[in-house]
This record gives sequence, C-alpha cells and structure tokens, in this order.
Amino acid sequence: MPAIYTPGKKVRNYKIVKELNRGAFANAYEAFSTVDGKVFFKQYKSPTKLVDWYPSFVSHQKEIKQRISNDPAAKDRCYRFIDFFEEPTGFHQVFEFVEGGKTLTDCIAARDEFSWEQMVLFAKVMMFGMKALHQIKIIHTDLKPDNIILIPDATVGTGYKLRVIDLDWAILADKRAPWHGKQGYIGTPLYQSPEHLGANKIPLTASDVFTCGIMLAQALGSGHPFADAGDGYDAAVLSGRFTPIKLRQAIPKVDDQSFLEAILNSCLNPNPAKRPTATQICDALMGKTFEWAHSAPMDFPSKSPSAPILSPKSAPPPSPTSAKTVAKTVHIEFDGKKIASASVDAEFGKQTFKSFHADAQFFSNPQFRLKKISSQWVIEHCTSATNETILNGHKLIASEAITNGMRVAVGNSEKGIEKMPLTLRLV
Repeated sequence: MPAIYTPGKKVRNYKIVKELNRGAFANAYEAFSTVDGKVFFKQYKSPTKLVDWYPSFVSHQKEIKQRISNDPAAKDRCYRFIDFFEEPTGFHQVFEFVEGGKTLTDCIAARDEFSWEQMVLFAKVMMFGMKALHQIKIIHTDLKPDNIILIPDATVGTGYKLRVIDLDWAILADKRAPWHGKQGYIGTPLYQSPEHLGANKIPLTASDVFTCGIMLAQALGSGHPFADAGDGYDAAVLSGRFTPIKLRQAIPKVDDQSFLEAILNSCLNPNPAKRPTATQICDALMGKTFEWAHSAPMDFPSKSPSAPILSPKSAPPPSPTSAKTVAKTVHIEFDGKKIASASVDAEFGKQTFKSFHADAQFFSNPQFRLKKISSQWVIEHCTSATNETILNGHKLIASEAITNGMRVAVGNSEKGIEKMPLTLRLV
C-alpha cells in the first residue's frame, strides 16, 4: 500500500497541496505544477505491481487516454487528461482541476434552479459525450450522476460545460479487460445494468445505455425508475420491472414525444440487444424518428399508490447465477488472488486477513458473514464490528444477495474510506 502523500511532497513535476479523498483504488489530491497550475492528482493503489495483470492494466489505461485524446468529440466531452506516469510505488494520472463545478446529482436535486431548456441541453450533451465514447469503443461501466460534471462557463448557452469523468475502470469494447476473470467489473449500486448483476457477464456499450436511461429519467422524468423497488433493485433490473419514464415537459423541437419516451423506456430493457444505441438516443432527443422494433411497452405495470411496481416483499429473489448452476462456494480475493472461501455459513474478519495486508487491522473479529439461504448466497455485516462493512461503495446494513465480482471492504462510507478491498467470486 503506497504511503499517503503529505502537503509539500514533490512527485515528478507536481507539488502536493492537500489530500482530497482516499478511495478504494486511488488517493486523490490537489496539486500544482508550473506548467498546468492547479491539477487533480490521482495516486493509484490498486492494482499493485504485485498483481500479474498490472502491466497490462497500465497499457490499458494508456490506450483509453490515447483514444480520447485523439478523438476531438470524445476529448471535448471528457475530463481533460494532463499526464500519466509510473513511480516505483505504482502509476499516477493527472487531470484538469474543476473549480466551482456542479454534478448532475446537484442539478437533479436543485432542479428548480435550472430551466427546463437547460436540463434538456444537459441531457443532450451528456448523450453526445456517450455517443463519442462508444464510437471509439470505450465503455464507461461506472456511470452515475456524480460522474457528470458541469463546469461554469459564460461562453456556453447553458452557462456550463459538461464533462464525463472517472473513466479509471472503463473498458474497451474491442479488447478484453486485463482483470477479466480475476476481478469484477466496477459499477455503482442503483445504477448497475443487468450485465453488471448477472454472473460471468461483461458490460457492453448497451450497459452504459441502461444507466443513461436511469439518469435521463432523473433529469427529464419524475425520478429514478427503480425507486419503488426498494431493496429489490437487482431483481427489478433483471426482470425489467420499473416505473415507466414520462417526460415532465415537452422537449423543444421534438414532434413525437411518445416516440422519445418509448426510446427512453427501451434503455431499461433487460435484454441489451433491445436497447437503443447512444447515437439513437441522441437522434431521438433531437426530434428524429426512425424504425424502432422495440418501442412498444414491455408489460410494465402502471404506478399507483395501491399497487407499487415492486416492493422488497414482492420482489423475486435475485439470480446472480443461472438456473442451471448454483454457486457452491464463494471465493474471497485480494489483489487478484484467492485468500479465503466459504462453502458453508462462515464469518470473516481481522484474523482471516491479517497475514495478507496491514490494513486488515481495521477489520473486526468478525466483520462480515457469508450465508447460503436456499440457493442464494448473501453477505451480512456483523453488528459487533467497530467499522462499517462497505459493499460496492455503500454501507452494508441489511443482508444483500451476492453477485459475482462484488467488492467488499472495511471503512467509513461518509468519508469515502475503504480499506483492503476484497472481491467476492461465485464458483
């Protein structure tokens, strides 16, 4: 685990000003260089150089940077890359520093502060950005409103430039990810696609489209389409049950509003082959219509106070493995290597992990337990533990069904601290 950089530390041409955040995979800092001024500086701590796929991961990151830098449309819609280099402790990336920016989350929460025309333009620009990334075969995989940044700019009609950020774990549509089969694909709870949730599946450009459908529903519709699912989000996503997206107002210069709504609803189809492409969403938002075989509703129930779309009680159990194969064992991996496993109910904590990394000290004994309920593996936080159990970036409170590639760590969700991230693998 690399040491935390302290203010005043010089790394290459960059002087650390202050620490901003400690994440599961990287530490973030404000830094300064005489060439670029204030910059956003990331010190990666996972994967480490001890992992066998580390060299290919570095090459993978360089290719993502190169593809974006060489494509004007993608470059204009993404966080600006400044530098990329390796040190003995690992690799680093440097990006533009955003001053006074808002996230799409902020815009959705404070919708009344923005005109309808602004929200529509934000949605269009976001989709133009995704279209540009997909055309150079980059899949973000971890889209969410927090990863869409709006930078104040008086020269732009909306008053803001929009940037897609955090492509740290993006993948390439035409190449296999270096960590495939060794670590899960990154996604954020409540924004993950069916491909993120299904066992042994790989995110696609259509997976980004699924998440964009959720974000467009939040920006232009009545809110998160899976909000009524409660704790049954995974089951709702896999079965295609959600609150149908209805536009809050008419989109300017779009003659067929119902066609646009059909396209937006099709983004959430559990079958990726039946989702529109980012290009088709852009066209629909611009008022174009085209032949669309999957525009008919897929038997989505209507939302009503007496008959919610989905509740935790009525949700069918998640199915992270196929009906033909039920996982017999859960492997626990650290830095790509199996360090423990469970084939029966078992508890894990400091005692289990202390020989693998110093950060095991933050685990309690026990910290979490793995249990098999019928044919489904679940993970539970041990209430006696001192620190939080962090599952896929959020605090684990109630039992959650395990899906292949889930990330579990110990830390503090409010402060964004995750120590010794582990990967759960269903076998």
